[in-house]
Amino acid sequence: GTMDASACWSDASVNTPHGLWLNYADRRSLERGYATAKVLMDTIAESNPDFVPRNKYRGNFGDWLSARQTIPPGATDWKAKGGKGAPADLFAAAWWARSAGQVAQMAAALGRVDEAQRYGAMAEKIRAALVKNHVKPDSSVGNGEQSCYALTLGMGHVQGEVAAKAAERLMQAIADYQDHLATGSNTTIFLLNFLADHGQQDLAYRMVMQPTCPSYGFMVDSGATAMWERLDGWHPKLGFNPVAMNDFNHLGL
Repeated sequence: GTMDASACWSDASVNTPHGLWLNYADRRSLERGYATAKVLMDTIAESNPDFVPRNKYRGNFGDWLSARQTIPPGATDWKAKGGKGAPADLFAAAWWARSAGQVAQMAAALGRVDEAQRYGAMAEKIRAALVKNHVKPDSSVGNGEQSCYALTLGMGHVQGEVAAKAAERLMQAIADYQDHLATGSNTTIFLLNFLADHGQQDLAYRMVMQPTCPSYGFMVDSGATAMWERLDGWHPKLGFNPVAMNDFNHLGL
């Protein structure tokens, strides 16, 4: 059988040419990658006319290696996990909205004004559906875990008073996890960037450099000479994580 496109993973067809252009002013990446990026956005939109990702594009892997797959601070065994991570449907909606916005930027840079407007409007409709389905009246998002706020605040999908109140909820979620990272491979960067961009650089640094698991600081203090695949690959009291997927030279985080 076939698998639906996977949110984030499949979005590489958009994020890669857009990222090359953004960071290196490489217009050739836009010219080469734009058609493929369009196909992904158009295919998803045709299969989901209400702008809620259910068909042909899903959060198959979702909030990968977040708290739903790693042990929490102070863990005494490998069984208990730190949380649930962001819901798969929220994860997919956030990534689709981000990619649609990026395709709009690509179109504008290539002088395709009508297409830029169309994909910009698509992004706004996806965001509106995301807010309707996942942001509650009290501005809490999804199941309230760090990743939910990373995907909405960190990706810029909520603004104004809603964003301000959601940011307060994020601060509480971080405190509840003892100022440790509960995000994963595809959500951590958005969390840290949001904190750094909103006057919380010290908090972001503290989360990254915590001497206890899960954190990058713990990883380094444990003797890491390359990035681990997971934040809990090894533990001073528990030894090596017994799961099969435990690489100690990885680009995932």
